[in-house]
Amino acid sequence: MAVKKIRSLQDKTKPLFRISTLVIIIFQLVSCSFPGLPVSTNELQIDPETELATEPVNLQFNLQIPNILSEDESIALEFLDEVTGLSYNSQTFELKQVTDHEYIMNLSVHPGFVLKYRYIKTGQVSTPEVQINGEPVLYRLCYVHNRNSITDVIYAWQGETNNHGLGVLKGTIRDQESDSPIPDILVSAGGQLTFTDANGEFIIGGLPQGEHNVMFYAMDGKYEPHQQSAQISSGLSTPANVKLHLQAPIKVTFTVTPPSEAIGAPIYIAGNILQLGNTFSNQPGSTSIFPKNMPALTMQEDGTYTLELNLYSGTDLRYKFTLGDGFWNAEQRESIGVRIRQLIVPSHDIELDINIDTWRVPGYAPITFHVSVPNESSPTDEKFIQFKTTDWTHPLPLWPVGNAEYLYILFSPLDDQSPISYRFCRNADCQKAINLGNENQEPQIIPSDSANTISTTIDAWENWQPLEVTTTFPIPPAPLDTAQYVTAIELTPDMNPSWQVYASLGMEDIAEMGTKSVIFSPQWFLKPTLPFLTPEFGRTPFTYEMLDLMNTAQSLGLNRSLYPQLDIDDSTETWWLTRATSNAWWDEWFKNYRQLILNYVKIAEKTNTDQLILGGKAILPTFIGGIFPDGRESDVPENSEALWLDLIGDIRAGFHGDLIWATNVSQKVDPLPEFIDQFDGLYIIIDSPLSSRNDASFEEIALNFTNVIDNFIYEIYRSTLMPVTLALAYPSVDGAAKGCALLNTSCYNDGLFLYNEIAANELDLKEQALIYSAILPIIASRGWITGTAIRGYLPTVIVQDGSSSISGKPASEIINIWFKDIKDDFD
Repeated sequence: MAVKKIRSLQDKTKPLFRISTLVIIIFQLVSCSFPGLPVSTNELQIDPETELATEPVNLQFNLQIPNILSEDESIALEFLDEVTGLSYNSQTFELKQVTDHEYIMNLSVHPGFVLKYRYIKTGQVSTPEVQINGEPVLYRLCYVHNRNSITDVIYAWQGETNNHGLGVLKGTIRDQESDSPIPDILVSAGGQLTFTDANGEFIIGGLPQGEHNVMFYAMDGKYEPHQQSAQISSGLSTPANVKLHLQAPIKVTFTVTPPSEAIGAPIYIAGNILQLGNTFSNQPGSTSIFPKNMPALTMQEDGTYTLELNLYSGTDLRYKFTLGDGFWNAEQRESIGVRIRQLIVPSHDIELDINIDTWRVPGYAPITFHVSVPNESSPTDEKFIQFKTTDWTHPLPLWPVGNAEYLYILFSPLDDQSPISYRFCRNADCQKAINLGNENQEPQIIPSDSANTISTTIDAWENWQPLEVTTTFPIPPAPLDTAQYVTAIELTPDMNPSWQVYASLGMEDIAEMGTKSVIFSPQWFLKPTLPFLTPEFGRTPFTYEMLDLMNTAQSLGLNRSLYPQLDIDDSTETWWLTRATSNAWWDEWFKNYRQLILNYVKIAEKTNTDQLILGGKAILPTFIGGIFPDGRESDVPENSEALWLDLIGDIRAGFHGDLIWATNVSQKVDPLPEFIDQFDGLYIIIDSPLSSRNDASFEEIALNFTNVIDNFIYEIYRSTLMPVTLALAYPSVDGAAKGCALLNTSCYNDGLFLYNEIAANELDLKEQALIYSAILPIIASRGWITGTAIRGYLPTVIVQDGSSSISGKPASEIINIWFKDIKDDFD
């Protein structure tokens, strides 16, 4: 059994023991049956630090449902273990019916707990609750503190609709002492989750009318959780302006004694806060932990491991120790399976002594993976292994043992009824960077009571091969005025949690390329049927992440630009064509867009960003003279120009860099707004067709691009006399010179070719290089063009896919030499 005790901080720290190689010792255990989960009662089954636990209190849940259930249906409340994974280790309790639309349940729970839960309709099949967009509710939150009753309202069950009125919740979160806005606060209401922006603002739309429990939660524990009820009315906006109390910083030190099953293996701590790897998003396989963000423990001479964490008092810390993540290779109980630990962080520094029972599942022997990756067949990226029983889960770092050899030993969870598929990838990207060799079937292993060793040699990777031959394409000459010429790389907007770990490597490559500026393109996302733009967990970087990324770019000597993006795809086009037409709808749209932009104004000013870029395809309908995706002129109200001018005025008041307008040129020129004279320059995105053939020649591409420059781009410059930066993003597929026509005949594109958009096209790396080789001399010869940007760069892993990214492709050599020539001429 695990032994835990709280120690005095006066104990001496043990010296660090250094190991040069990874030594693994596996002990065989006797066979026994896999233990089941404990039977659910109306008290949550957890493993708290009992010395710090408080007496439980009664908490009542009150639920309002939209439609009457049938006689064979009931409702259950499911409490979730976010550390293990949202689909695993949950506990359910049945609610009691009060009226046709009202249900209740009482739960014995300790004060200070933060609970994550959702409702399920049970009957012949189990049906989850859904949000207005039809997606299942990830979870709700509640805080057990000074309220003993929680009231929730269901929007709908999956497959059903709700015709009741909907309302909006919005507000600003501030620090109680300083009154400054607090970014990155998770807000939960009505089964929806969002987080505050850099100005502390949030909005949640599509909430059914009625009383809702609203939770405000600092994902790092820095602020005390706050909870209140909100009455949502149909068609109205309910304010929720809150001030949060700053918690005291606390030092928590862990001394961990592991089992003698994997001596020398790296041990991590996975948990429910940002510091312990939680992304607060639904990652692959319903997991939330990003393994590379978990802290590693340090091995001592006596075989114990230690870790010191800076946390905050009052934090409800759920955690476990692991050789993998919260699901794979996490510590197990000797007797009853899955373990999740809990600590309500006290108001003083503490040390914890912890014994780990086992990494193993009784009755099953470990599975050892020995992987060879010859240096000549692989980039220098980190190597990962990914597992699947039902769904692929998040990949786990392999353990390097030297000489291009890697090891991984899988201890848990194992079940002989669930064969485990596996594959390998680079830099945690198992979508674009997996190993080749298993195209037709996924290799599998069936757990058993006998030890298994799988030896694999990876000779090739999907979307990567060594570039052995230097391109023979001519290198374009530098522009005449290199001193003022802008060379920029725009990063792909397709961001995820791996950026915090790997994007800095890509930015180092960008800086070495001679690039003067890097452009960040974070996205907010459109909500169906509503005029709301919102950030999304796992896809929109938190404010602290954006600050870190931009500061990293600055440390590399790069100028920085921010180009906030609206998610633009086929569904977005449909969204614009089916949106409401009232002036009230447009007013709400502008308020929401204003929030998006002023959020990045705050970030830009904090980081001394050089440029802020507005515009682009996604907002063409939002100004007078703009157009909808089907070509119709926008019906935006007459006051739209005044709203835009007000926004520009607020941007100028809070941001002291250049303000740039982005516009698109494809088969024709997108309209410019009447207020274009309020901007300092133009960012002209070009994805014009340069050929109708798959085998376009250098001369054909050059001729057609010349026509685009002289007939389209120059006319924009002549009418505005503004500095012009051309932004290019041709893909690396067969027929890339067709440009926007590759995706649709109407060419209503955003000028980018992302991995998923172009995956069905045949790869052709040389055609992308041919295009840049042909068009850059033309750009260099036009003295009125003051900059060139290459768009869609993927900074986290080198992949030679069909996307617009030039990283690791022949086109990068052309851009590299051209950018360096410009920089060298200037220097």
